[in-house]
Amino acid sequence: MAEPLRLVRPDLDDAPLPGMIGSSPGMRDVYRLVRRVAPLDDPVAIVGETGTGKELVAQALHALSPRRGRPLVALNAVAVPESVFESELFGHERGAFSDAKREKAGLVEIAHRGTLYLDELGALSEACQAKLLRVIEEGMARRVGGVTLRPAAPRWVVSCQARDPMSRIGRGIREDLWQRVSGAIITLPPLRQRAGDIPLLVAHFLTLRGYPADWFEGAGVEFFGAAPWRGNVRELKQVVGRLVLSHDGKRVSADAVRRELEGETRSGRAIPIAEPPTPAVDELVAICEANGWQAPRIAAALGVGRTTLFKRLKAWGVSLRSLREFTIVHRSSLNSRELR
Repeated sequence: MAEPLRLVRPDLDDAPLPGMIGSSPGMRDVYRLVRRVAPLDDPVAIVGETGTGKELVAQALHALSPRRGRPLVALNAVAVPESVFESELFGHERGAFSDAKREKAGLVEIAHRGTLYLDELGALSEACQAKLLRVIEEGMARRVGGVTLRPAAPRWVVSCQARDPMSRIGRGIREDLWQRVSGAIITLPPLRQRAGDIPLLVAHFLTLRGYPADWFEGAGVEFFGAAPWRGNVRELKQVVGRLVLSHDGKRVSADAVRRELEGETRSGRAIPIAEPPTPAVDELVAICEANGWQAPRIAAALGVGRTTLFKRLKAWGVSLRSLREFTIVHRSSLNSRELR
């Protein structure tokens, strides 16, 4: 039997990683696994809800690896339109398409012998996944419009939001691709499962803004532990920031924290903090039109994943199709009135 990996300093095995805050059992498991996997070349899949810190784990894997002297390149598959994704990842030659005024190295070339972090693997189309799989298997890539194969052998680190990534096989992620990128799987716990870390995180976010760690009065911090935090650590950071800014340098009372988390409106109806209120129709339509009614681009503009976008649209009682049809009909009606 092979000897298990051991650290030079086993007493630091579960110490927090750079940029990551928390000492809950779930996070200590993450720290230990990252330290054991980081020295290897195996690809890593990071699984966790949005806002749990997947990119921080990717950065730690790179920083603790023998590749740390080489580039760490990150790419969010949701934020890049499919029409340019291949060019972004693999590069292109001059004249490969109308806007290709000069040649461009792809991210797989730039990250060669370094680390390439691909966020939201399931957002890639079937065709893009097939091309990605071939590059991973061959360690070579061909630019769009080119014929020359170029070295492209980074350490692959990918992420997805599904609690059970295998449930996405055949419904977003190719099975053969998943098998290649999941040499090790690191699962990040959602914030609601590590409530004991919330006071540490709140103190950290306050310190980053130049405030004392006890800036929230009384039982203010305790209210944070009862919130659902569907946006996880990212949402907690935003809420702390809003509270500090809204009090203009004054200490924040426990009641102010409670009101913020309950999302009280003038009518007194509570709105869960994790589900933002529906944006104005005009604002939502403007965002959709500015992004060509393409779901990945709209999600990126709203700062959420594509799955979250569709869930919110459903909660708001609309779909992209119905919203677009409504816009067309509404404007046609307005135009006909103007003509009269």
